[in-house]
Amino acid sequence: MNLVYLGGWIIFQLSIFTLGFFLQKNNVDLTLLNQLNLSVFISRGAGLCLAITPAMMIIPMCRHTITLLRNYIPWMNNVFPDFSVYFHKLCAYTILFWSLVHMTGHYFNFYGVETIIKINSMFNLHYTIYASVSGHIMMISFFVIFSFSGLYFRKYYFELFWYTHHAFIIFFIVYPLHGIGCFVKTNTGKCLPYFSGFIMAPVLFIYIIERLVRELRPLSMIRNVSYHSGDIFKIQFDKNLNYKPGQYLLIKCDAISTNQWHPFTISSSPLDPYIEVTIRCLGDWTYKFRNFLIDNKQNLPYIQYDGKFGSPIDTITDYDSVILVASGIGITPYMSMIKYIIQTQKELVKKIDLIWINRDKDYFDWFNEELTFFEENLSNNINFHMYLTEQYDEDRVKFIVEQEHLTYITDTCIPINYGRPDFKKIFNKYISNNNNMKVGCFVCSSKPVEKIVKDTCDKLSNKNVSFIFKAESFS
Repeated sequence: MNLVYLGGWIIFQLSIFTLGFFLQKNNVDLTLLNQLNLSVFISRGAGLCLAITPAMMIIPMCRHTITLLRNYIPWMNNVFPDFSVYFHKLCAYTILFWSLVHMTGHYFNFYGVETIIKINSMFNLHYTIYASVSGHIMMISFFVIFSFSGLYFRKYYFELFWYTHHAFIIFFIVYPLHGIGCFVKTNTGKCLPYFSGFIMAPVLFIYIIERLVRELRPLSMIRNVSYHSGDIFKIQFDKNLNYKPGQYLLIKCDAISTNQWHPFTISSSPLDPYIEVTIRCLGDWTYKFRNFLIDNKQNLPYIQYDGKFGSPIDTITDYDSVILVASGIGITPYMSMIKYIIQTQKELVKKIDLIWINRDKDYFDWFNEELTFFEENLSNNINFHMYLTEQYDEDRVKFIVEQEHLTYITDTCIPINYGRPDFKKIFNKYISNNNNMKVGCFVCSSKPVEKIVKDTCDKLSNKNVSFIFKAESFS
């Protein structure tokens, strides 16, 4: 699906570029500037792309608006939130590309103005007119953003990513003013900007409103904290909103940082009297948060949370049956969903296969209470497949089963399988038993597991059974 989106996106961008290219080339009022030929045509084509794409980059960040629209526009469920992060990144890379093309074209333009048209010097055009100064400021701010936006920084040094990412404020302050610096003028001296600020304004306005509303969210007290192996901890806090299973929140704790909001999936059911999120320590903020909670057991802090926001799993009723695949902490949205189904006794789908993969046997204890509840109230249409991928030889497995009784998850009769799941075998059960079925395959796992599941969906889909791949990711 990413290749389909990418192909459509490239065609869209090239169409905009071509339009800008020929609008400049065929404008009879720009014959003086068009003496520069190809460089000015290219810079203007790239400029039109840059007048439209930044506004599109902001759209995925308007989370409340997207969640609201998904409730009323069904086709948006096929785009957001599955590809919202992907689309944001795609826009960013596109802006970087066109910025380099635009900037390079203008460098040739400046040389041409001095040597061909002979109305100004390269130095003045580079460093004294507002269009060039603002352009260089935007390029520097964008360079800062890109330098610290990689997965490594997002995962382990989120604070650095967070603060450098806010160089976008500088970018968008200068952005609407760049065009009125007016490098492109008609033969009579009339300015011809693209008015990119007017394109940007509506989306930027929505984003600013959402950010302001977020900061005004009321404080909520943490009521309970539990700690688990693998640097996992859970927090429960007051419930002040209605949400769907599997949706997520943004959380801020002023005791750790007064500016940072972090996304966490809700692991509690909408019917629980509290909200619970399960957090894995990965970066600087999460470790600080956990350590602060440990040090202040008798005086737990208040937090702010903003949400709820949509996730792929909240479209579960669009399918006849679903396969849920998770690794490690990726199980959280599915725990919320299954607990809700059991509590309500609603048959949202005909069949659910939950596949949970862990590399350490202790990780199954993260949701031992929930798994015990599931076992006691298990529905016939819900199947659990638990896999332990820790490398054991045959003798070690036998010893564990005999001495540690690790045939089943602690306190439950849900069996553990050793090794990796055979997705083809699980998927084939749907092919042999069903006709005209649409199966949603939801994945919250690592990229390699995502690829395996997606490939399996593509290979086994046929005219009788369609496996629809859906992945959940914050990064």
